[in-house]
Amino acid sequence: MRTFARISVALALGALLLAGLYMLTSRLTLTVSAERVSAGEKPEEFASLMQSARESGSGGAIGLSETDGCTFVTVNVQLKNRSPFDAEWITLSLSTLPDDALVVSSYTGPIDITASGSERLYVTYLTRRDDTSCGGRVEYYIYGRYHSTEF
Repeated sequence: MRTFARISVALALGALLLAGLYMLTSRLTLTVSAERVSAGEKPEEFASLMQSARESGSGGAIGLSETDGCTFVTVNVQLKNRSPFDAEWITLSLSTLPDDALVVSSYTGPIDITASGSERLYVTYLTRRDDTSCGGRVEYYIYGRYHSTEF
């Protein structure tokens, strides 16, 4: 009976150790950076964006006609998975403000990252604001458990 008790305690401690390890490693590491480029430095891209906005019927709502005061902002989110399990269905959502006129390009998921892998998600938008501060959220699943990280 004494051997059975020792084996049971060892198995219970092992299970607790594995559960703790899972809790420590089940978060993605995020590195967020933002780049600003004046719309005056990319006149062709700005003109193309305004043309497609007019064709889609949203040109009047944007209220932008000149590159003065407009900036292209690219928010990059580098994701690193430190878990021994795959991170699945990863999505990026950015909370933009009313002055953020248009999303120019984006790669926001959903994607999967293998165990110990990394990936980059980004959003480029056009704005009249002077700062690059905007919030966002990364949502994902690791081993069937939902996670959410805000920045």
